[in-house]
Amino acid sequence: MFNTPTTMFFRRLHVLTAAGVTIHVALEHLEKTEVDPVFRQTLEDCLQDLMAGHSISACFARHPRYFSTLATELISTGERTGGLVTVFDYIATYQERHIKRIHQVVAALIYPTLLFLVMLGVTWLYVYILAGKNSVLFANLGEATPWPTRVLTSAASVMGSPKFLVLTCGGFLLIFFVVRRALTDNLHLRRWAHRMSFRIPLLGPVFLQIETARMVDVLASTLTVGLPLTEALRCARKVCQNVYFKEALSGVSQAVIQGESLTDAFDANLKLPTYVLALVEVGEAAGVMEEVLGRASVMLDGEVEDASDRMVQILEPLLLSLGGFAAAFVAVATFLPIIRLMTTF
Repeated sequence: MFNTPTTMFFRRLHVLTAAGVTIHVALEHLEKTEVDPVFRQTLEDCLQDLMAGHSISACFARHPRYFSTLATELISTGERTGGLVTVFDYIATYQERHIKRIHQVVAALIYPTLLFLVMLGVTWLYVYILAGKNSVLFANLGEATPWPTRVLTSAASVMGSPKFLVLTCGGFLLIFFVVRRALTDNLHLRRWAHRMSFRIPLLGPVFLQIETARMVDVLASTLTVGLPLTEALRCARKVCQNVYFKEALSGVSQAVIQGESLTDAFDANLKLPTYVLALVEVGEAAGVMEEVLGRASVMLDGEVEDASDRMVQILEPLLLSLGGFAAAFVAVATFLPIIRLMTTF
């Protein structure tokens, strides 16, 4: 359910190599059975590089579209330590869990978003059709027209214009491209936007938990395959997509290099959940850091799922209330002048 071409590739590669199949034979088999033509060509190129004498990590590093820096770093470590089979399993598991987190948030937002769009469309049709048809009737009231009706007829006249849809869509597209370009070109603006994303009501905590879970997951995987802590932190920085979080993680890395414990470095630079800090402290004291980070990652996955569920539980009644208010306003604005006309006769 939560698979991409590379996720399935690493999962199958792990199964084959764990069964004793060599990398070369495993790649040949996976290249022949791959259904994605672009990815199949990528595997064919990797196979040719491997036959030319390049390492498997070097082969994959030439195709960053499919093989991330984290994957090639882990594979390179596995080549040095002789733990490639385990590395393939870690990469597949990491990708599956990351994709699952994103799917949980997207799935949680689908229903509220569809509900909002349906209510918006129904309200637009009601205002455009009903208010537009009765605009002459409302105009006969003159100054006696109730203020809700005046608001409704004004909205109907604007929304009934053919230019309304064009200008609205064009305006949204223009804003989207301008903001996207500004965020791409301006690091300070991107840092501020990424920092503010953690403060968005309902969504902000989910975004922070996803970044935290991804960071902890990477640290657990890289430490397990044998990378030193400083290298593990460097890999974690590379996979972070939030600039603010990435720079905070750089502060953690610098603090560790200067001799601070990972617990103190996290506490000073990143606001991690209390239980995660407690687990890190225990892991440092007992020398089982990779194990406790793996447990923390599982717990954070549960937090992401719970936060997504809470978000839906809050958004659904909120959107229904807004829709009910809009429907009530339109109904009052429509029937109030009719009732007033009936009472004058």
